[in-house]
Amino acid sequence: MTLAKKGLRTIQVGGENFVWKVRRKVSHEEKHEAQLAIPIQYSAGGQLLIAHIEYSRSGYEAYGIIGTGKLKQITPAVVEACIVKALDLGWQYASPGKPVSVLNGKLAEDTLLARWQAS
Repeated sequence: MTLAKKGLRTIQVGGENFVWKVRRKVSHEEKHEAQLAIPIQYSAGGQLLIAHIEYSRSGYEAYGIIGTGKLKQITPAVVEACIVKALDLGWQYASPGKPVSVLNGKLAEDTLLARWQAS
């Protein structure tokens, strides 16, 4: 599985190039306090990492801190931290495979469960 090229952003981590994308349209889940899912992939292809971010886009309150009014931005530093964490856990970014997410300090193939339980 590869990401569509339109709207991709690039980031370099550890000398390797990765691409990531934030969905343009706010999803139904995001409107109802779900974590934002950001697909990240090695620029030459390979295993997809679905990073579940506890941040919200402008106009919606941040997940987990409802009522505080604190809205955070999705920045390259946030994406870089997700990549570094996944690499530390053994993410094989250049190899083909099922999409993975970080769940309870481990890489998990159940990306839907990770959306609701990631910390």
